Amino acid sequence: EAKIMRLTYDPAADALYLYLTDRASGASEVGRTKEAAEGLMLDYDAEGRVIGVEILAVSSRPGANPMQMAFEVLTADREAEAA
Repeated sequence: EAKIMRLTYDPAADALYLYLTDRASGASEVGRTKEAAEGLMLDYDAEGRVIGVEILAVSSRPGANPMQMAFEVLTADREAEAA
């Protein structure tokens, strides 16, 4: 079974959400939400695992342009350079 991570942006709410699990299958329901920092919410499942990350007021963050996003996969060589 493939694991799916998904990123959504809601311009009306100005919120970005990173799904760390495939909730469409009903596999992981939100058990609780905790504000980790101002405007940064973490969703946990019933077992206490983080299953989603929500960032509020995305467009007001310095340098942010939520309508233009890039996705980058780091190779082992690039990970070593970034560390």
